[in-house]
Amino acid sequence: MISSVYNNISALFAFGTKMGVNAGNLANVNTDEFKKSRADIVETSHGSVEARINRVDTPGQLYSEPGDPEIRQMSNVDIAEEVVQTIPIRHGYEANLKMISVYDELLGSVINIVK
Repeated sequence: MISSVYNNISALFAFGTKMGVNAGNLANVNTDEFKKSRADIVETSHGSVEARINRVDTPGQLYSEPGDPEIRQMSNVDIAEEVVQTIPIRHGYEANLKMISVYDELLGSVINIVK
C-alpha cells in the first residue's frame, strides 16, 4: 500500500510539471520564434510515473510588420489547444490527490482500530 502512495506522489509531481510546461507555452504565445514543449507522462520501471518534456519544432506562422521588410516567425503555440489541455491535467492531479487523501483516512482508521 505504501508503494502505491509513492506512485500517486510521483504522479502529482508529473502533473505539476505538465501544467508548468503548459503555462510556459501560454506565457510565450506572443514570443517570436518560440517553440512549444510537451510533457508526456510515462511509467517508470518502478511503477511510478514521470513527465518527459519534448520540444515541438513545427514552424510558426510567418508575418511582417507594416513598413518592415523583415519576415518573422510567430510561436507555434495554439492558445485553444493549450487551454483545453489543462482540463485532463487538472483531473489527473485531482484524482491522485484524492487517492492520497483516501490512504490517509484508511491509515487513520487502522491506527484507531489498533489502539
